[in-house]
Amino acid sequence: MRKIIGLTIIILAAILLTACGARFTGEESADETHFALTFSELDGTKAHEMELGEGAIVDVEIEVKSGRLDILVSGEKGEAIYQANDAESMVFSLIIRKAYTYKFIVMGENAAGAVSFTVYP
Repeated sequence: MRKIIGLTIIILAAILLTACGARFTGEESADETHFALTFSELDGTKAHEMELGEGAIVDVEIEVKSGRLDILVSGEKGEAIYQANDAESMVFSLIIRKAYTYKFIVMGENAAGAVSFTVYP
């Protein structure tokens, strides 16, 4: 009986730990001037923070192959400086107006594609 209870607890713990994180199949790179994801599966959230100075330029590339991608770039007090719900493929630049640590968030729902943020001072 103890073996069955122990096995049940292990199986439930594995299920819970798997459900907590993003399902991600692909490559991720992140440092102080770059955050990039290329993925065949993203079902969840990936995020990275970068400290940016006033006047910095962030080149953004979004490629949506399938599924849904939501993108959020937020600054001080969670203020959104860019947000796209069900984003489309595009390339553009953001100009940073205030020095701060910005959060770059990519949320996918059965998504495949690529997203990159590259900072130039």
